[in-house]
Amino acid sequence: MRPKLALHAEDYEKKKKIVEHLRSIGNYIKKNKIKQLIVITDNASFHVSRKTKQFVEKQLHWLTAINFSLSLKSFP
Repeated sequence: MRPKLALHAEDYEKKKKIVEHLRSIGNYIKKNKIKQLIVITDNASFHVSRKTKQFVEKQLHWLTAINFSLSLKSFP
């Protein structure tokens, strides 16, 4: 089992990288005059982090994020 601090550091890096990645996609979209992008996410901590949500909220003119989480309990 990994120490929680290491997991926290990993999550922080993923949160930072997801925002950087979305920003890069945004630049591509603007450059290529694409009107809208829909991204489907799950409940990974870096997808639902405050930092990611704040970024997405500021990009609503070109980015729609849909959280699609399935619970394994819902399957037979």
